[in-house]
Amino acid sequence: MKTIIQGPSEQTYDLKFDMLQAFREGNQQAFDTLFRLLYPALSYFGCQVTQQLAVGEEIAAEAFVKVWKRRAMFTNFNVLKSYLYTIVKNDCIDWLKQEARRKSAEAHGMHVVPAVEPLVWENMIKAELMRELMEAIHQLPPQRQRVIKMLYEEGKSVKQVATELQVSLTAIKLHKKAGLVFLRKMLPLRVFVVLFMLAH
Repeated sequence: MKTIIQGPSEQTYDLKFDMLQAFREGNQQAFDTLFRLLYPALSYFGCQVTQQLAVGEEIAAEAFVKVWKRRAMFTNFNVLKSYLYTIVKNDCIDWLKQEARRKSAEAHGMHVVPAVEPLVWENMIKAELMRELMEAIHQLPPQRQRVIKMLYEEGKSVKQVATELQVSLTAIKLHKKAGLVFLRKMLPLRVFVVLFMLAH
């Protein structure tokens, strides 16, 4: 009998399909897995649109409550993900409009609604790229993962990282080089570019 070996994309598809099936059936563990997978990007997206950390995180968390109540309607993982982004986008815009009305009232009736729509999709795309990037970084060995995060997520220099971790500059440079080689193999070019955007 011929053995069929699944590639990474097929395995990922099966995992997401199984998780979605369990999610639709009301499985709490599936919900938690979905939350861990998508919440970081969604909250980042919400924070970028509202420019308020707490507000963006709250809106993203509330989006999961909304899809949980309608879980039976989702038969496709990408549709569910798109629906979550749409909820966050709409709720962020509603929040911005409410803020504009509040500030307008405080300014004696001057009505100003910010033009945020053109930026929304740009932030959404960036958030999704960030999610892919973070997933890949989490596959690095712990020390290398920490070095990459400090360099690109926290924006620290090689010297600062070496000082904080109490290792040589050479060691940090080697971790950086090996980490970037791994990520370049793992990630599409569009996601890899985001890594360098984080350092600027």
